Amino acid sequence: MRTTKIIITGGHITPAEAVIDEIRKLHLPWEIVIIGRSKAVEGGSGYDREREIAASKGVRFLSITTGRIQRSLTWFTVISLIKIPIGFVQSLVICLREKPDIVLTFGSYIAVPVAFSAFICRIPIITHEQTIQPGLANIVISRIARIICVSFPETVRAFSKKKTILTGLPIRKEILEPQKKDFFPTDNPILYITGGSLGSSSMNALLFPLIHDFIKTYTVIHQTGAASYGPASEIRQSLPITLRNRYVIQQYVDTEPAAWVLHKAEAVITRAGANTVIELAYLHKRAILIPLPWAGAGEQEKHARWFCNREIGRIIDQKKAIPSDIIHALTQITGEENRITSSVSPVPADGARRVIDIVSAVLLQPDDKHA
Repeated sequence: MRTTKIIITGGHITPAEAVIDEIRKLHLPWEIVIIGRSKAVEGGSGYDREREIAASKGVRFLSITTGRIQRSLTWFTVISLIKIPIGFVQSLVICLREKPDIVLTFGSYIAVPVAFSAFICRIPIITHEQTIQPGLANIVISRIARIICVSFPETVRAFSKKKTILTGLPIRKEILEPQKKDFFPTDNPILYITGGSLGSSSMNALLFPLIHDFIKTYTVIHQTGAASYGPASEIRQSLPITLRNRYVIQQYVDTEPAAWVLHKAEAVITRAGANTVIELAYLHKRAILIPLPWAGAGEQEKHARWFCNREIGRIIDQKKAIPSDIIHALTQITGEENRITSSVSPVPADGARRVIDIVSAVLLQPDDKHA
C-alpha cells in the first residue's frame, strides 16, 4: 500500500513545525516533504530556517528559487520578478515527480508557485493563514485551496465562508510542554526582549539606553539578532562586573530555551507578529508590544490590539516613543494584579491537531473533487 505523502511549504515555519510534531506524536504513517527557499531573502547569503527544521525533524527538504512582488523598487526587485517563473517551473517538476497526496501551505511568497503547481496537477491544497490581516500570498492561494484555516476569528470574513475554518494557531510543543531544566539565571525576575528570530535593530536601538535601568530589577535576557549583538556586548561590558550576569545576550535563542524564557518571564518586550502574540496570550504573559512600523497593512498593530484586548499589555509606537515611555509601560503592566481573562475564550492549544484533522478529512474525499 502506498504511503500518504504530504508536502509542507510556506514562510510561517513555526506553525508548520508544530504540525509536523503533532503528526509524529500521532504516529501517522505520512511521508513529509518540506519545500523551502534556497536562501533566506533576496540578496542574503544565509540559508532559511525551513532547511534547518527539515534536518531537525528528519524529513526531506527540497529547495526552490523563486521571487516575490516587493513594495520598493530596487535591483533586487527586478531579480525577484525574474525568479517567479523559475520557482513555478521548479515547483511543477517537484509535484510531478513526488506525486504528493496533498499540499499544506503556510503563507508567504514561497508557497505560491507550489500551490499553483499542485492545482495544475490536481493535488488538493490546504492553506493556513497565521495573521489577522491575510497576506497577499494567501489571498491568491485561497482561490484555489480546498480549505483555508485561520488563526483568528477576525480573519474568517476575509475569505470564502464555505471553505474557511477557524483552527487557531498550531502552537509549538515546547510552549505546550516546556522544559523543566533552567537555561538562564533565575535569581531575579526575568525580562525577555526579543525582536523575532532575526532580531530587530531599530527596536533594540530604542531599548539599549534602558538596559542600565532594567537590570536594577530584572535579569534581562535579550535576543539581539546578529546586527545588534556587537552594541549589546559593549553595553554589557560597560556594566559593573557584579551586574553583568543580569544582562544575558544571545544573537539567537533556540526553540527550547526560548520557550522556557517565555514561561518564566515576568514581562516580555517584543514585536507583534501573530505567532508571538498568540503564544503570549496562551501563556497569559504581560507584554510591551512594539509593532513593526512598516509591517504590511498595519498587521502587527492589529495583532498588538488583539493581545491588549484580552491580556495585560501596552502598545508602544516606535516612531514616537521615548525611553521613558517604555519604563512607564513596564511599571504599569507589572504593577497590575488582575488579568483580563473572564470575558474571552482561551487560546486553543490544539491548533495543530485541528489542522491535521482537516488534512485527514480532505485525504478521504474523492479525487475528482477539486477547489
